[in-house]
Amino acid sequence: METKPQSETRPLFTRLPVRDVAAGLLVVGIAGWLRLGWPGVNNFGFDEAYLSRLALEFMSSGQIPTVGMPASVPVPNFPGAVWIMAVPYRISRDPLIATLFVSLANTLAVAGVFYLARASWGLLAGITAGLLAAASPPWVLHARNIWAQNLMAPLSTLWAAAAFAGFVRGQRWGLVLFGFLAGFGFQVHYSGLVLIPASLLLLGLFWPKKHFPEIVAGFALAELAALPFVVSAFCCRPEILAGVRELLGRPTTLDPESFRQWAGLIRGDDNLGGGPIPSGLTGTLVLLLVAAGLIRLAFGALKDPRPGRRFEAAIILAWALGPPAFFLAHSTPIYPNYQLMALPAAFIAAGAAVRAVPGRWPALAATAAVAVAGSQALGLAGGFDRLAAGLPVSHPFSRPLFLVREAAEAARNGRPVIVAAPGDAPEFDPDAAIFDVLLRDHPHRIVDGRSALVIPDSEVRFLFTSPDLPALQELEAAGLRQYGRTEFGRGLWPPVVVLDVEPGPPTGFTAFGPVPLTGGIDYLGYRWRQVGNRWRLTSLWRVSEPQSPEILQQFHHLRAGDENGPVVTTRDVRTSSRVWQAGDLVIVWADFEGLTGRGPFWVDTGLYQYPSIRRLDRLDMPANPQAPIRLGPFYAD
Repeated sequence: METKPQSETRPLFTRLPVRDVAAGLLVVGIAGWLRLGWPGVNNFGFDEAYLSRLALEFMSSGQIPTVGMPASVPVPNFPGAVWIMAVPYRISRDPLIATLFVSLANTLAVAGVFYLARASWGLLAGITAGLLAAASPPWVLHARNIWAQNLMAPLSTLWAAAAFAGFVRGQRWGLVLFGFLAGFGFQVHYSGLVLIPASLLLLGLFWPKKHFPEIVAGFALAELAALPFVVSAFCCRPEILAGVRELLGRPTTLDPESFRQWAGLIRGDDNLGGGPIPSGLTGTLVLLLVAAGLIRLAFGALKDPRPGRRFEAAIILAWALGPPAFFLAHSTPIYPNYQLMALPAAFIAAGAAVRAVPGRWPALAATAAVAVAGSQALGLAGGFDRLAAGLPVSHPFSRPLFLVREAAEAARNGRPVIVAAPGDAPEFDPDAAIFDVLLRDHPHRIVDGRSALVIPDSEVRFLFTSPDLPALQELEAAGLRQYGRTEFGRGLWPPVVVLDVEPGPPTGFTAFGPVPLTGGIDYLGYRWRQVGNRWRLTSLWRVSEPQSPEILQQFHHLRAGDENGPVVTTRDVRTSSRVWQAGDLVIVWADFEGLTGRGPFWVDTGLYQYPSIRRLDRLDMPANPQAPIRLGPFYAD
């Protein structure tokens, strides 16, 4: 067993020379500029919206969430990320504030990188590590999104700072925090499991007998935080245990993919391009510097006679190499963001490499690091400028937050909002989730604009997440007067359409019935028309009673030739019935492709409950209430 590091009772944070403070401010300034600048020029897709919804529900209900986001494994994440993201959402419901919260946490982590490198290996090491961390393209890009894994670099930096404070400086709070973060990291994202073996390794090498209870206390607090998830799994969520069993039953693969991903993150393969120095050259220089630093630290961990120095080297090695080593053997797909928590340690290792070279080489190595960081920073800044203008970049980007946020703000005019999106379930559908968050504190309803449109009997504002949605075509075909149309798009980003509609009855429908169904729903008419290379049957319904939360779908059974002949085509579509209200008119449509001949065609239609597949009864046919509504004849010419 290694000799434990000699504790120094002086505090972790001591007054720095002015020169060091100036260097630290430069590092933090660049890190903050790249992470906090260009507000809203960042992805805000399904993952960001899903985590935001969980945090907002936590804040509004006061009920502690027991599970977090779905994971890439068959077991959902623990709710640690939800608890953390509840902090900014407690301040504001605006996802821009939550995004800046993540960016600020990562900026502070860069400050931690500078401080730890400078405290252990001097100012040049601190400048090198800090600048490389500040301008690292993958770290910057991930620091600008609301993802659980994007919290792991700040958490791992805090874990390392706590270890330095506790093991090296003898601060008891550091040992408690070290133990807590070791057990809490995986509750934020499963990649945080790495902190457990890394912490055990440090404890095995440097056993702090005197203060071991503090570490145990911190770890126990973390396990208390895990109780809601564990209790939920055993009492109420059998799918969690089923997912665990499935995961344990999968075969394990052993390959170096995790190290390839780790090296790619350090090189900055994921970038926005445009730096004055080719990214291939800058990436190679950074990787070589990190590799040299890790080799230097390995010798220090084995040979340095000073226990404190051995500990400093050991924790950086465990921190930098732990994530890729942990995922060498895996039974699920692994992704580069699993290695994000290793980036701070890798850049500290690069700083240690600068300290190790003799003569004038440290200054030259630091100068090279400054040039690399400067080129990467300029490339990122140019990329963000292009993204803000809607121009393409090399990094895959979804529609940025600032555009959807502008559209949502424009939709807030005192009236309720009808959102038409490709899907109406925020728990599954990206655009539905995005605008459910952005309109959280404003009356709104979300409909599946691929097959349904709700027209209330009072004034509302419509928001279409894409101008290509069939719902917008159906609104125009219904002959309702539109005004105030505004499109929120830029360059390659498809626009969001916001408009107002004067209340009134839709036109262009052939009256039929009305046919009353149970639940206060009446069938009023239909429209048969050609749309592109398809034939579309559009139905008009009226809702006269409040609806239950049952999901209703509309079936369409098409027959050719003889109206009593066999069904040749079926189309079942979503109606977004969960948001229907008394007084609504509902337009629902189904498209038929590849019809043979000109007809005649007949369509049997109606509504059924999902998933029970029970049809709603017709009230006008007591002798045969399950009979469909038969429409036709129709002709494809």
